[in-house]
Amino acid sequence: MATKRLGLASVLVTALLLASSAVATEAMASESKEPTAAEAAKAGFYFTMSPVVLPIVVDRRPVNFVAVRMKLILSPEGAKQRVSDKENYLREALLREWYRAPLIVPDDHTVVDQAKTEAMMLKIARNILGTSNVRGVMLAEQIPQKK
Repeated sequence: MATKRLGLASVLVTALLLASSAVATEAMASESKEPTAAEAAKAGFYFTMSPVVLPIVVDRRPVNFVAVRMKLILSPEGAKQRVSDKENYLREALLREWYRAPLIVPDDHTVVDQAKTEAMMLKIARNILGTSNVRGVMLAEQIPQKK
C-alpha cells in the first residue's frame, strides 16, 4: 500500500512540475516579444527632450521661432542606457539638420511640419543612440514665439 502511495505522489509531483514548466515557458515566450512603439510609450520607455528652438525662415529672413519638445520612444535596451548624457548631441544634430533643410508649413509660420520633423529626429536619434535602441519619435509640443 505504501508503494502505491509513493507512486501516486511521484506521479502528482511530476504532473505539477510539467504544468509549472509549461506556464513558465509560455510566460518567457510572451516576455521575449519586442514591444511596439505605442506599447513602449505606455510602458514608460521614453525620454522627453528639453525644448529646442527652431527658426522659421522665409525668403532668407527669420519670421518666427518655434520651440519644439521631442519625445523619444525607446526599446527596453535603449531605456537602460543613459540617454540624458547624449541629449546635447541630439539637440545639436537636430539644429544642424534643420538649418540644412528647414521643414516648415508653407502657409502657417507658427508650426513645423510634424511628420517630416519626426522622421528627421528619428534618423538622428538612431545614428546617435543606435538603431535598435530607438523605436520612434513623437513631436510632443510646439510653442511659437509669435502667434
